[in-house]
Amino acid sequence: MKLYGLNTIGLQRSGIDEGTIRELKRAYRLLFRSDLNVTQAIERAQTEIEPLPEVLELIRFVEASERGVVI
Repeated sequence: MKLYGLNTIGLQRSGIDEGTIRELKRAYRLLFRSDLNVTQAIERAQTEIEPLPEVLELIRFVEASERGVVI
């Protein structure tokens, strides 16, 4: 499966505010579009991005993946 980005329209319709969507986009770019490996991307996301619950959930999802995440 190929990832193309966040479903920002769905996030907006769910009532997620623009600041949270902006931070989710930053986390997505770090985790899935950067040249970093998974461990490096997670470390940078944890230190550089505001620790909002939605962002932390995305990071936990990637960390907990048993089959790995293609980045």
